[in-house]
Amino acid sequence: MEIPIDVHLHYVFFFFCLAFLVAVSVKKSRKSGQNSQLPPSPPALPVIGHLHLLSSTLHISFKNLASRYGPFMLIRAGGVTQYVVSNGAAAKQVFKTHDIKFAARPEFGSADHQIYKDTLFSTLNYSKYWIFMKKICMMEILSAQQISRFSDVRKEERMRLLQVFSKKSEDGEACDVGVELMAMTNNLISRMTMSTRCSGDANDGAQIREVAKGITLLSGLLSLGEAFSLLKKYDLFGAGRKVKALLLRFDALMDGIILKHEEENQRERKDMMDILLRISKDPTAEVKLTKMGIKGLFLVSSM
Repeated sequence: MEIPIDVHLHYVFFFFCLAFLVAVSVKKSRKSGQNSQLPPSPPALPVIGHLHLLSSTLHISFKNLASRYGPFMLIRAGGVTQYVVSNGAAAKQVFKTHDIKFAARPEFGSADHQIYKDTLFSTLNYSKYWIFMKKICMMEILSAQQISRFSDVRKEERMRLLQVFSKKSEDGEACDVGVELMAMTNNLISRMTMSTRCSGDANDGAQIREVAKGITLLSGLLSLGEAFSLLKKYDLFGAGRKVKALLLRFDALMDGIILKHEEENQRERKDMMDILLRISKDPTAEVKLTKMGIKGLFLVSSM
C-alpha cells in the first residue's frame, strides 16, 4: 500500500519541529549553565521542563535530585520556575538570612477557588502586612513564654503516647510508631492553637485536620494547572471546585471555634486563637487583623 506524499511531508515537518525544539532547549540549558547567578539545574525538556524527573512522591524526587545537583537547585515545571531547598543550612539562608528577598511568592491556585485571597501568610508578598504577621508569629505565638505555658500539655500528650505503646505491647498488637507520633504531634499543635485535640472523636480539631488533608491532596492537581498557563483558566479534574468546597467547610468550622473562644475569653491560659483575637480587637495595632486573616493563618498552620 502506497503512502501519500503529503503524509510523508507531515512526518518530516513534525520531526523538524521536534529537532528544533530540542536544539533550542539544549542551547538554553547550556547558556543557563554558564550563568553563575543561577543555582544548578538538571537538563530540561521542551515545554514540560523537569516534570519528567518528578514523581508522585515529590520529596523523594527532590532528595534524589539534590544528591546530584546540591541543596539549592532550580526546577522548572512547565512554565513555572521554582527554587528547591533541601537542607537546613540552605533553608536558614532562605527563611532567615535572606527572608525579605524570598518573601514574594506566587499565589496558590486560581483566585476563583481561593476564599482567603491576600490573607495567607505563606503566599503574601513582602509588605507592611507581611512584616506585621511575621512579628506576631515570632513575638507572640512562638515566643519562649508562650511555648512554656503549654509544658504540661506536652507532657500529657507524651504520656498518652507511652500509654498507647504500653497497651499495644500488653495486647500483643503491632504498633505503627510513625502514625502514633504523627497523631501526638497533631494533637499537641491543635491544643496549643485552639485548645482541642484532633483525634479520638469527631470534634472541630479532627474535622479541620481532615479538611486540611483534603486540600493538600488536591494541591497537586491545581499545581499542574499552574505549570501550564493554558490550563489555568480551566478547573482541571474538578480540583478547584473541590478545594473551594473544602475551604468553605473549613471557614464554617473556624467560625464556630472563633465564637467559642470569644464566649470563653476569660480562660487563664491563652492559646494561639486567644492571642490573635486579642490583637484583632486592639485599636492601636499597626495593622488591622481581620477574622479572615486569622482563618488564613490557621489554614496554613493546619496543612
